[in-house]
Amino acid sequence: SMGEGAVLYTEEQVRQVNEFAKVERSDYYAVLGVTRQADSDEIKRAYKKMALRFHPDKNQAPGADEAFKAVGAAFACLSDDRKRQQYDMF
Repeated sequence: SMGEGAVLYTEEQVRQVNEFAKVERSDYYAVLGVTRQADSDEIKRAYKKMALRFHPDKNQAPGADEAFKAVGAAFACLSDDRKRQQYDMF
């Protein structure tokens, strides 16, 4: 029966998490799925899309939580002009 241990995520969500797992976490542009040329609006839109995709309230597939944190870290850096400039130098 599907009592307490009901599965709260879809196959599609599992697929998305598995896809995301292949992304190099230190490449913040890849994490958000944007190019290095992306402007701040593109970065914001990409972040919103990814954050919704992996948000713990929306996606409870294994690994979604880590993906959500990685997306947040990438956005925190790339949405801050000074941090982004420093990041781009390395």
